[in-house]
Amino acid sequence: MEATSSKRPRQTKSSARRRKPRSPSPPSRSPSPPSRSPTPPADPSHFGVVCLGPVQQGKLESFLKRGHAIQKFAHVPTLKELHVYNQVKTLFRNIGWHGLLRVHELSYKVPTAEFLSSVYLDHGILYFRLMNQDYEISLDQINAILTQLHPYVSSAAKASSLIHPVIKVAHRIIASLVAPREERSTISALELKILYAMTHPENNLIPHYGRFLCHKLIRLSASRSGKIVCEGIVSMLAKSAHIRAPYPVPTSHCR
Repeated sequence: MEATSSKRPRQTKSSARRRKPRSPSPPSRSPSPPSRSPTPPADPSHFGVVCLGPVQQGKLESFLKRGHAIQKFAHVPTLKELHVYNQVKTLFRNIGWHGLLRVHELSYKVPTAEFLSSVYLDHGILYFRLMNQDYEISLDQINAILTQLHPYVSSAAKASSLIHPVIKVAHRIIASLVAPREERSTISALELKILYAMTHPENNLIPHYGRFLCHKLIRLSASRSGKIVCEGIVSMLAKSAHIRAPYPVPTSHCR
């Protein structure tokens, strides 16, 4: 009995020696939490924008370095002076979009860069960040914000009032608010389809503005060159009743 009891301490010592190499495993977990921290310190070069990861940080820095062009909107007084406002309004009313003629917002460079660096679309919901806060909005809500879903009134549409200069003005508005871009001398296939729907109200073609705009914003967020021409639309979304982001007061970063 004494011999067997004396052997047991030797076994425990040897087993303890074999278990010692396992002790360094806990320190290996320590480097991971800092990289996943949801609130990293703001970089002064980011104008107060807090990035949630290296991907957003890289995109944000890229968007801040790129050129930003002031987004153009329909100017109703000028259209009335040219005596084309009623015809242009008829075109947009034909597809329920004449709420776009009242859109006019300031352009903010930094919030727009934050928006584009974080935006993504998933199952009809647009997710993004503004003023270091997370937001989400559906395509139908965007459609309602910017077009107000005005119904088509057949009695107000007159084919005789649709003349070439009016179509040209309508296209310039579409190129600024549906597929935002600085160069508007060319016409895309999408813009042609929208103009066709405007001039053929009898076909009851009602394009979904929110869907068109969201897919354009997603493409802009993935682009790596060219000027950014969507700041006014981002401002409109930010100030809407669905978002109500704490947007900045006009500063040198707005135009």
